[in-house]
Amino acid sequence: SVILGFENRYLCKDGSYRWLSWDSFPVLKDQQIIAVARDVTELKNTREALTESEERFRNSVNQSPFAIQVHDPDGTLIYANPAWGRLWRLRNHKRFYGTFNVLQDEQSRQTGLRKAFIRALKVNTVRLSALEFNPKKPESPDAVDGSMLLSIRFVIMTGHPTGHRRVLSLPGDQQQGIFLRHLFDPVRVV
Repeated sequence: SVILGFENRYLCKDGSYRWLSWDSFPVLKDQQIIAVARDVTELKNTREALTESEERFRNSVNQSPFAIQVHDPDGTLIYANPAWGRLWRLRNHKRFYGTFNVLQDEQSRQTGLRKAFIRALKVNTVRLSALEFNPKKPESPDAVDGSMLLSIRFVIMTGHPTGHRRVLSLPGDQQQGIFLRHLFDPVRVV
């Protein structure tokens, strides 16, 4: 049978290790197996470094005192950190993952947030100041009623391993912007 992508590690004469990925094909009439190997050491090292970088980023965002949301370019919320849940006074903010869409939300349309999101997809970053939001809506019955005044920045993240862009929604103030510039340096915010 054909075997594709079998990987193993080899010790080189110089003491270093190299990873090889093997593909093998049987030639039944000759009762032979033809195997081809390629060096995937750099690819494995790059993947490992990316995984470590993503883990550092995820931990920083989760522990951030600032509210951070991540949306797909279609507007769907795919992640929000615990500080975002506290900002909106929600008991269970994770239930909005995959269901809340900034482009379909009426309050986002009324405040100009939807327009800013669309613009950010074209120009990479947009900042809005002094938007009034009321988190008490039918889809968030556990939120505490009461309006809040926010400034919001949308930033496009590139360099995702799948090739997809992500849109960060960053409600907050100037201090948060300084923190986020340092946080996002390693993930190439454009």
